[in-house]
Amino acid sequence: MPHVPSRSTSFRRFLISRLFLLIVPILLVGVGTTYTVTYRKARSALLETARQNLTESAIRYGNQLSGTLASLTSDMTTQAQLLGMSRDVEATLAQFNQQTLPYQVHCLQTYQAQTAQLLASTCGAAKRLPRWSAEDWPNHQPADLIQNPRLGVEVLPKTPDYVQSDASTVTIGSLQTVSTLTLRIASPIYQEGQLTQVLVAEVGLTDLTSRQPSSLVGVPVIIDGDDRILSHPVPEQVGRNVQEQRDPKRLEALVTNARQGEKTFIHLYAFTDTSNELLAGYTAIASPLANEPEQQWVIIAFTPLQAAIAEVYAIRRVLLAVLLVMTVLLSIASVVVMLYIARAIARPIERLRDAVLDEAAIQTSKIPRTSAILEFNQLTDAVNSMIRRLVSWTEELEGAWQETRLANQLKNEFFASISDEFRTPLNGLIGSLQILRQGLYDSPEEQAEFLAIAEQKTLRLKDLIDDMLTLSLLERGEAEVDLERVNLGELLQQIVITQRPAAQAKALNFQGPTLPEETLWVYGDCQKLQRVLDIVLDNAIKFTPSGQIELTWQILRRDESTLPSPSGQVARIVIRDTGVGVSAERLQKLFRPFVKAYDADLYRGGKSTGLGLAIARNFMTLMGGDIALASPGLNQGTTVWIDLPMAQQVGVSETADEPA
Repeated sequence: MPHVPSRSTSFRRFLISRLFLLIVPILLVGVGTTYTVTYRKARSALLETARQNLTESAIRYGNQLSGTLASLTSDMTTQAQLLGMSRDVEATLAQFNQQTLPYQVHCLQTYQAQTAQLLASTCGAAKRLPRWSAEDWPNHQPADLIQNPRLGVEVLPKTPDYVQSDASTVTIGSLQTVSTLTLRIASPIYQEGQLTQVLVAEVGLTDLTSRQPSSLVGVPVIIDGDDRILSHPVPEQVGRNVQEQRDPKRLEALVTNARQGEKTFIHLYAFTDTSNELLAGYTAIASPLANEPEQQWVIIAFTPLQAAIAEVYAIRRVLLAVLLVMTVLLSIASVVVMLYIARAIARPIERLRDAVLDEAAIQTSKIPRTSAILEFNQLTDAVNSMIRRLVSWTEELEGAWQETRLANQLKNEFFASISDEFRTPLNGLIGSLQILRQGLYDSPEEQAEFLAIAEQKTLRLKDLIDDMLTLSLLERGEAEVDLERVNLGELLQQIVITQRPAAQAKALNFQGPTLPEETLWVYGDCQKLQRVLDIVLDNAIKFTPSGQIELTWQILRRDESTLPSPSGQVARIVIRDTGVGVSAERLQKLFRPFVKAYDADLYRGGKSTGLGLAIARNFMTLMGGDIALASPGLNQGTTVWIDLPMAQQVGVSETADEPA
């Protein structure tokens, strides 16, 4: 048993003592904090709800105003077209004035476009609406029949007694308010394609506010592009500029933010005759006036702050009563709960401690669960999982060590082989150069023979160095390929021409492919693809003592290959030989660096460094293709497949060779 200090105590006792010392202050602080936080949260929640609803209310008012103005423009265009075809202008105007519309028509007048002479009016000849110049519209009716109305706004006088009879009155604090907006709109009248008259209408938008404004709706205010108040629930404010208000900076900031696309809220002061603080949401819409094509109107929806948070006082009273009852009940229950919690927490930990100290359980990594509590069971599972991971990591380390030993063995074999590969051509090169330098040849023919030997050995050394450098680039990820369309027939023909002399030198029957009648295009790097084919054919010729080597090609269907291809088809190049073959053990590690694909110990007719197939596999991967090798066994030949994505889709009839 481990040594326990004399002053240490059990976890259960420690937990009970700390809970006892903390329970009273936590209870008191918790009650006070609960009251403060709950009250503030309730107030903040009510304010946030009011702010969001006011913003939505402003947006809704803006959409309502835009929709009404669009309806007004459309109605005026239609009415102007009807007047252009009507013979009784007065009757047509009266009929339009009697329609049920989302706005109130105060007056309709028509006048001559050129002389501005009044022709008809629904509000008498004494009232004369403003005239628009005939230059605002083309003299000839456009082909698309768009009348292009002109819209203007009229500001009501700043007197409280000027209230339209159909205006909506609401109460804000102690104020009886009205919200209205008077507009004037003009539309051209074309008769027989010529501009002859102009229709002018004075309308009032009075349904701009709710009958019972609250924190969920708000009272609307409209400000035009020149910062002038067009509509306000207090009539004295209509027509005033934003800078004339008692709190101009805050209101100017609101207007600026709205025109910049923000849709949020702000606190306002002294925006009505009362001094109460207001909550205001706002948005902006495009100005409908023809002389303000790039300006915006600002829509504000506001309500008194006290109306938005009126419910918070009732919440506070209920909260105080609830907290008082909770304090008494918690004081009684806290002791019982403290003892129960201490026991419930301590017992699983004590059991887990005993299980962890059991060496037999550790060795079998099967520590039993000690509690019905999920977290303690998860802790037990985590300990078991940790032990299993340690065992797994040990096995992985052992496997990695074995892999490292194998890799070192392969490298040692490679260096031994490559040393011999370098030494043999170097000895031949040095011997030939010494004979040539000392003049030990008997004839010019013998001199040329030694020069040819030196050149052959030099090229062999160059190939070895190139293979090592290429593999180094591939392993570092620095090798690049230039993907392009490659003519498959030309590529195969060039490979046959290049490799046939080496096959004939060994008296091998080299059967070339049947070249396609039509040009077949594949995707790849022509030079890298040629090198891959050279590597495979070099191996086939090198390790085939007698017999034949066959080079064929075929087009695979969509269901015959999983290689991605833009055309949906894959070209497969197949190289078969009757050589020494590959053992089953080497097939699993075939394309690794330093692994020789052919068993040179059994066949001395050729030597390999173990780099060629590794280079070929990496090149094919970079080109989006694939390479594979199969062999029934030693002395039973080898088959290599090289797959490339087709750049075009061809029919099955175009494939020249039988499938492999």
